Formats: sequence, C-alpha cells, structure tokens
Amino acid sequence: MNAETYSSPKELPKSVILLLVQLAVSAVTVTLVMMETFRVAGCDEDCDYGLVALAFQGTIATTIGAFVVSAVIVMSLGMRRRPSWWAPVAAIVLVLATGVVAALLIRVAT
Repeated sequence: MNAETYSSPKELPKSVILLLVQLAVSAVTVTLVMMETFRVAGCDEDCDYGLVALAFQGTIATTIGAFVVSAVIVMSLGMRRRPSWWAPVAAIVLVLATGVVAALLIRVAT
C-alpha cells in the first residue's frame, strides 16, 4: 500500500466538510446572481432578457451538477479510501467562476 494513494480514515470527514462548504458557496453564488437579475427592472426595451435568463438558469444548473458530481466522487473515492478532497474544491472553483461569468453576462444584457 502506497501512502500517497491510500488516505487515512480522517480524509472522508474533511471531504464531507468541504461538500458542506460547497453547498454554502453555491447558495451564496446563486443568491448573488439572482440579485443581479434585478437589474432588468431599470432597463427599458433594450434588455436582452433571454441572456439574463440563460445566465441565471446556467448558474443554477452548474451548481446542482457540480454538487452531484463532487458528491459522487467523494463517496466513490471515500469507499476505496482514496483522497477525495479535490472534488469539492474543484466544484467550488467552478461554481465561483460560473457566478462571475453569469454576473458579467447579466451586466452586458442590461
């Protein structure tokens, strides 16, 4: 058994805590993007409502998909006692990047 490929039993709780952090970051990101959609109230006929809807719905889909994928990776690697901390961290980065892109798209559309 190689120490680099097999982790300690303490690895899984760290990954689960990171999954909870990922949920919190996702909730805050979706909330902030939703608040950005309120910008359409100040624009007239020149808003691109389709782009605003796409950005918001894309953020929701990305956060849900990232959580499902990272949870499956944490569970499957945790059963094999492999390091799985990287999955929630990568998902957090993906969610944050999606939030920034969505906010920029909404600003362009309004």
